[in-house]
Amino acid sequence: MESNLFLQREAKLYIDFDDTSVFEIPILEGFSFSQATNVSEVTLSEASSDGTASRRGTARFTDSLAPAEFSFSTYVRPFKSLGTNVTGNANKNGNTHHHAVEEVLWALFAGARGYQATAVSPNGLFYGANTGEAVIDADGTNADVAFTYSNILQMHKPDIYIVLGSSSTAANVGVYKISEAVLNEATIDFDIDGIAQINWSGFGTKITDVGGDSSPSFLAATGVITPTVFEGTVATNNFIQNRLSTVALTQNSGDDDYGNTEDAYNITLTGGSITFSNNIEYVTPSVMGVVNIPTGHYTGARSISGSLTCYLDGTSDGSADLFEDLMESSTYDTVNFFDLKINLGGTTSTNPQLQVNIPAAHLEIPSHAADEVISLDVNFHALPYSGSAGTLGQSIDAANECTLVYTGLTPDINTGS
Repeated sequence: MESNLFLQREAKLYIDFDDTSVFEIPILEGFSFSQATNVSEVTLSEASSDGTASRRGTARFTDSLAPAEFSFSTYVRPFKSLGTNVTGNANKNGNTHHHAVEEVLWALFAGARGYQATAVSPNGLFYGANTGEAVIDADGTNADVAFTYSNILQMHKPDIYIVLGSSSTAANVGVYKISEAVLNEATIDFDIDGIAQINWSGFGTKITDVGGDSSPSFLAATGVITPTVFEGTVATNNFIQNRLSTVALTQNSGDDDYGNTEDAYNITLTGGSITFSNNIEYVTPSVMGVVNIPTGHYTGARSISGSLTCYLDGTSDGSADLFEDLMESSTYDTVNFFDLKINLGGTTSTNPQLQVNIPAAHLEIPSHAADEVISLDVNFHALPYSGSAGTLGQSIDAANECTLVYTGLTPDINTGS
């Protein structure tokens, strides 16, 4: 007899990008999805009619549904496509380009509106308003995720499907659809003793139970979803160990006017995180007598910020010097530009890697943490910029704060692609 209980370990998540391209995204424990209601309360407040009695009733009405909210986590999993024209492969045109299992999420976050499964030129499978606008530029060297085309009013709105249960009986499988989902935040965590992962969160217009349905075509009545892209999802060689990670911090605006900062600093990470935010807001009508549903969203200011944790190191150009120099320069300089490169997985070509490139990082004065070994927390903000290395300036409407560079290995064929 089959159980009608659902286990978290059996959950699967799929993204329907455009009704024909369905991506399988392995997720970690702790995912959530919910939708709240906005309720109005009507109360009576009047004087007594006879000095003793008073009407004290209340009534409640559902005005609208709040935007659906969801969150889940994925590992950072770069890989190099086998390139064969086989269902499930990221590249189907013979090119063994670099990809990531979670690349569709970055594409959606960075403004992708279209997808072409057999892209040759440009190398970007995900593109903006036009096919020439590569949001992810994948080739045989690496895969670059850029935010160049993210200055748009509304993001692409795919449907997300969450399948609960592993039964072959429709009655014992739960399938929930988050309609018109948009990604709002992504946080890369690199705990030194862990595996690199990304925490995603976003919104949708409505959550519906579509268990037992057989439409769209990739959804079976038994709850089984047939994805079209799933390469790398079962590989065992595409996880990133955070302990291998390195950081490079160099002064990118030339010598500051007062000569307070060094050209480069030597910092070894003990942890940190980077948060990307689209600051999305929703619009909901307020028609009387009906339950209103969110009609659309718009993007707010793009924000990329984070923190680096390291030991307080007194060696030349170490973290202690960084603290001293930032203290001194903050008296005179309103903005500092540092070229910040974080290499998750290190720099060895035999390891899967994710490099976070921030050409214009504005650093705050570090704060001390009094643990057994004294450490520093360095907060930073990625700035849009103009100019080139050594002559950077602020350009508030640019979309070049950060670039993500994935480098992967060929999928582990012994465990599938």
